Amino acid sequence: MFKWYGVRIDNIVTGISRKGQADAEERKRMETLVAQKYPHMIHVDVNSIVRVNRDTKAYEEFALSGDSRTWSREIMEIVKGLREMKDRVPEQKMRISFDLDEVLFVSPQTHKTEPALAFPFNRLYQERFRLGTPELINTLQSLGYEVWVYTSSFRSEGYIRRLFHHYGTRFDGIVNGNRHLREVQRDHKTILPQKLPNHYRISLHVDDETVICTLGGQYGFRTYQLDAQDDDWVKKIIARADEIRKLTAYERK
Repeated sequence: MFKWYGVRIDNIVTGISRKGQADAEERKRMETLVAQKYPHMIHVDVNSIVRVNRDTKAYEEFALSGDSRTWSREIMEIVKGLREMKDRVPEQKMRISFDLDEVLFVSPQTHKTEPALAFPFNRLYQERFRLGTPELINTLQSLGYEVWVYTSSFRSEGYIRRLFHHYGTRFDGIVNGNRHLREVQRDHKTILPQKLPNHYRISLHVDDETVICTLGGQYGFRTYQLDAQDDDWVKKIIARADEIRKLTAYERK
């Protein structure tokens, strides 16, 4: 019907759906991907316009007069005003996540590492950090990024936080194997990747596994593959993060 009037609709939601379970799961995945790019939704009803924040579920409602002669002009004026209300939509920090094993935790036999912790902490925490790890985490945070851990291992959040605390660093968020199964995989019948960074609004994920980095294109998240020794890895990741931040800012315009 809209086609006859020269109008193209991007998507349609009706009150009845006959799609199967597979389609429902795909739709949920697509909704998640859309939410990464479009944190706010504007809905036009008969007598009002509602703006919904997809994260907080908070909403603002703006009344329409209901006069068909001024209806379209009112909508355009309100929508234009909402786009200009940047003070009501605080800029979110870009999130960067790191896998642990073979990325931040490496073997001194194959990689340059940070000094081991002093006794007795070296007995409690036997992981060795890739040289430059504390510097990179602290630098990224000073540049305005959130830094997360996203690991498929089942180390507890408390263990990870305490270990990095001894090196003078902290994380803004931690996703381990348990949290991933609880919040991402949940009751999905299809097996999702071991990591799905965009579920947590992570813009860049650093991993050693080729399969995770390859799946980024399919599931809509950006990755940086890191495994071998690289003296310039700190500079390269900061440069990649800056590149993605600029790209994301351009996409939002």
